[in-house]
Amino acid sequence: MMLHYVFAWFGLLVIAMVNGALRDIAYKPYVGELYAHQISCVTGILLFALFIGFLAKRWPLPSSRQAWMIGFISPVDSET
Repeated sequence: MMLHYVFAWFGLLVIAMVNGALRDIAYKPYVGELYAHQISCVTGILLFALFIGFLAKRWPLPSSRQAWMIGFISPVDSET
């Protein structure tokens, strides 16, 4: 189970890079630096929320302890 979430961190990294590239290529030339940054923050939050929601449904966590462990990428006791 822990390995799934380790790989999920890479999904978050990909989302962040795609969001930044989209900002620089798609709308920064049209709206300027400040507005592009603000739009990018909103789209990044939405994309992260969708991805994390997908993960929560696909691999539900049995306890808040395990959620904290995954947040810190520490070994999780398989009995919890």
